[in-house]
Amino acid sequence: MKRQLYLNLAMGAVIVAVALGMKWAQHQGLIEAQSATRWTMAIIGLQMAINANLIPKAGTAKTARHIALQRVCGWAMMLGGLGYAAAWAFVPLSNAATLSMVAVAAAILWVIGFGVISSRRTGTPA
Repeated sequence: MKRQLYLNLAMGAVIVAVALGMKWAQHQGLIEAQSATRWTMAIIGLQMAINANLIPKAGTAKTARHIALQRVCGWAMMLGGLGYAAAWAFVPLSNAATLSMVAVAAAILWVIGFGVISSRRTGTPA
């Protein structure tokens, strides 16, 4: 539990460090404001993907159904995080926010759908 807490704090520190570094570079005239926004938001998406990759490895599931749900959640949220990062990295800024939210929302809906379908098959709530 402590290891996960320290990892999440470190990930948060990386996000803050990147944001501050991008703002400093912008004030020095090394990059434009759009580049600072893109880098910062892309790092947030990559951090989401990294964190999602840890979900199946948590080892908290006791049943086969919960293990499957953790795997699906890990995969979906990792892909959602990569989609979020890609949207901010490559899509025009006017559409990046919308597309990044769509990527994460699709991942969440996929996990919810999997949970509902798997609970209907077994007859037990998730």
